[in-house]
Amino acid sequence: MRRTIVAALAISAALFVAQPAGAGTMSYLALGDSVAYGETDFTQNPSNGDRGYVSPYANFLGGQNGGVRPSVVNYAIDGETSSSFLTGTNRVISSPGMTDQKLASWNTNYTNPATTQNQMMQQQLIAANAAGNPVSVVTLSLGANDLFKLAANPTFQSATPAVQQQMLTATLNQIGSSYSIVLAEIHALDPTAKVYAMGEYNPFPANPTNPLNAIAKPAVQGLNATIQSVAGTWGATYVDTYTPFLGHEAQYTYMTVTPGNVHPNAEGYAVIANQLINATPAPEPSTIAVLGLGFAAIAVTARRRSLRNRAA
Repeated sequence: MRRTIVAALAISAALFVAQPAGAGTMSYLALGDSVAYGETDFTQNPSNGDRGYVSPYANFLGGQNGGVRPSVVNYAIDGETSSSFLTGTNRVISSPGMTDQKLASWNTNYTNPATTQNQMMQQQLIAANAAGNPVSVVTLSLGANDLFKLAANPTFQSATPAVQQQMLTATLNQIGSSYSIVLAEIHALDPTAKVYAMGEYNPFPANPTNPLNAIAKPAVQGLNATIQSVAGTWGATYVDTYTPFLGHEAQYTYMTVTPGNVHPNAEGYAVIANQLINATPAPEPSTIAVLGLGFAAIAVTARRRSLRNRAA
């Protein structure tokens, strides 16, 4: 029994020596559009984005990490499309006089609003790896603004249903292509990060008279199918936000308070955060927990041997 315990202590020491500096720390990188940024009624800007679904999800991650909340960096931008994520231009403008750079400046994490979100993402992943503390979790929400730009296109509005379907398919293909670029970059720069691709909800049933209500359902479903497919290709986890909003569009968004404001309210963001939490696997047992189980097994084995020896 003494030899067994000595061996176990030796293993324990070796395991603790093998732990890298800073082990146990976490960082969470949020990327995407206004929903990722945590936009509500446009009265809470500028912001660092630690709100919306990002804040409660970070709290949850802290609970998984022994009560230590992760470092949160949110680079999401209002009006961001899958293309402007890469180029920094042609975002969906929310009000007259707004520009691409003004939208970026609402996010206080941007010291230079001309920097693209893609560049910010790359810099963060590279810096985190260089510091020996790779980003642990990444969430990505993109695509809804691409659909808004399509719906606002006069050519789309005057087209036949068949041509509209062709234009929608082309837009979804573009979204898929941009999404693939972003996920490929994340995988290349930080292959250990857990990536969650956020699906899109459909807010328009909250206001049946909205002209987009008739075409929103197939468009959003097509977007979600695209995101889910690309996410699977790159090992990311798709998060369904469409289903829990069904029948609750007025309850979870600002659509009935401010017609046209599709953003979630506090209750809606809590629902999205819960979907993200449900998609997150339980943490692996810590080294201490594993050692505890090992010592317990050793003690049981030793006890059984002692009883057998006495019986003999």
